[in-house]
Amino acid sequence: MDDAVRAVPAGTPGEIEVRGAAVFLEYWRRPDATAAAFRDGWFRTGDVAVLENGSYRILGRSSVDIIKTGGFKVSALEVEEVLRTHPAIAECAVVGVEDPEWASASAPRSSRTARPN
Repeated sequence: MDDAVRAVPAGTPGEIEVRGAAVFLEYWRRPDATAAAFRDGWFRTGDVAVLENGSYRILGRSSVDIIKTGGFKVSALEVEEVLRTHPAIAECAVVGVEDPEWASASAPRSSRTARPN
């Protein structure tokens, strides 16, 4: 979807929005967050993707994938993308965690799934 709530054509980045029985209804006791996260019954994931050759490729998140570390802002999705290029890694996730060495900043950590031999 684009900012005007229109489906975008193939090859054009847009935000992924979902709805259905498995999607949560609201944030617990946070009506403002719920109102910001939903549009016309659709949950705005914050993920930006593009349709290429019949497959969706996630490009990143609008803001929540940014990890502050060592005075830099690092995209968790970009780190994951690089990790997945290693032949021994099938899937991974990178998250920021508080680290005493970096004080108020976060240190990236990853979880990996090995590829079968």
